[in-house]
Amino acid sequence: VPYYNEGEEVIKNLLDSIAIQQNIDMNEIEVVICKDGDDGPELSQEFLDKYPFDIQYHREPKGGVSQMRNKAFEYSTGEYVMFCDCDDMLYHCLALWFIKRETTTPMQVMVNGVQQTVNGFDGMKSVFLEEGRNPQTGETYFIDRKDGFQFIHGSMYKSKFLKDNDIHFFPECTIHEDNVIFAEVQACTQNIKWCPSPFYLWKWRDNS
Repeated sequence: VPYYNEGEEVIKNLLDSIAIQQNIDMNEIEVVICKDGDDGPELSQEFLDKYPFDIQYHREPKGGVSQMRNKAFEYSTGEYVMFCDCDDMLYHCLALWFIKRETTTPMQVMVNGVQQTVNGFDGMKSVFLEEGRNPQTGETYFIDRKDGFQFIHGSMYKSKFLKDNDIHFFPECTIHEDNVIFAEVQACTQNIKWCPSPFYLWKWRDNS
């Protein structure tokens, strides 16, 4: 999770949405937050200690959102990784259960022209919901993103796969920095799952 100047009241939605997950052992959950530079509000240890899962909080030199995602990935120790924005949240209380189920479900893939059965996945994409705001009325609406493959949201990757193939965010990209990641994944593997159940909510925030 890259963190800049959003404040505890913003990232609280994301952390709360993880804390309410059902049928999940919280000891298996790790959240890595990288603060982008010295400016902006800090996250207090008292605030972070309220959550029932491990949170790593790292203060990094100013580098931008792509660099913070790369640094957070370097610190992570999990078998699978999801890149989240600090002003988003998991969509419902079974989000991580859906994901964990997919990590253990066999699938058929083609490897060098031969069909094989593998467990888990190198990459997974899902439907996700995008929250928007009508600029005239201020009314909130939601878009069912069935075609949002260019976004990092609603995606999960096997950590070893990303490391072995040197797949990372380009630090010089400050907008649409996630567009290239799924293309890199597709170029390196056919072991990609599609999850039809949404588990991620891309939230709207003024001045994001």
